[in-house]
Amino acid sequence: MGALAHDRSQPIMRLPVDRVLVTLVIETGETLSGEIFLAPGEEASSVLAEAEPFVPVALDKGVRLVSRATISVLTVPGEVGGDPDVAEDTQRAIVRLKSGASVEGLLRWAAVAGYRRTVDHLNLPSRFLVVHGVGATTYINKQHVAWVEEC
Repeated sequence: MGALAHDRSQPIMRLPVDRVLVTLVIETGETLSGEIFLAPGEEASSVLAEAEPFVPVALDKGVRLVSRATISVLTVPGEVGGDPDVAEDTQRAIVRLKSGASVEGLLRWAAVAGYRRTVDHLNLPSRFLVVHGVGATTYINKQHVAWVEEC
């Protein structure tokens, strides 16, 4: 059961936040559905990009502090559109995780001469991949990827 504000050992910070629905898959394969707290205008992908080792996730039973390093997949409802002023390359793919789970969808990246292959996109220094699906956008921690198959 979640602690009441007066039962806590430290004061709760009161900052403006957006509560964003997410589904997380942890490296063990466990799935968590809940909400993350983002500063107004902040992208959900920041959960995987931030340096702090833990992220609070509001679940039905209270707030769980999840190690960012264990988050394999973060999915948010809705589709993130591309920039209409940037030419993009795309590739349908299946991303298989070390846990055995897989995510299928569309990879998109800026079309740059000399970096047009899927492997070029995968080898960029970003810590996560973005897979665009119907009605959802999935961010995958590259450290948890076993392989990517082009479809």
